[in-house]
Amino acid sequence: MNTHESWDELYRLAIYESDVKRLPDRITNARHAILARIEELHESGEGGGEERLKVALEILEDLSDAALRTRVLTKHRMDSDWPLLLLLGLLSVPLIALVWYISQAA
Repeated sequence: MNTHESWDELYRLAIYESDVKRLPDRITNARHAILARIEELHESGEGGGEERLKVALEILEDLSDAALRTRVLTKHRMDSDWPLLLLLGLLSVPLIALVWYISQAA
């Protein structure tokens, strides 16, 4: 399998990974393969294909950010203060509406 084929396969594995614990490694492996392919294209002087690779890198970055947010939310859900934080969040919406209503009436 050459670098071109491997980046594509590693990219697909990262995109379709459903195990949040395995996802960071999948993303890292795909990034390394894509960067290696970009370097290969530069060294060989081949044109084309770089835009597709850059888009793939951007998608992996978005996927990585989403995975991080999922881990953070999961951690907070496990935290004993989570129900209190949720309650405070729910109560803040009517409170903000009440303050706005009072300020409009004045």
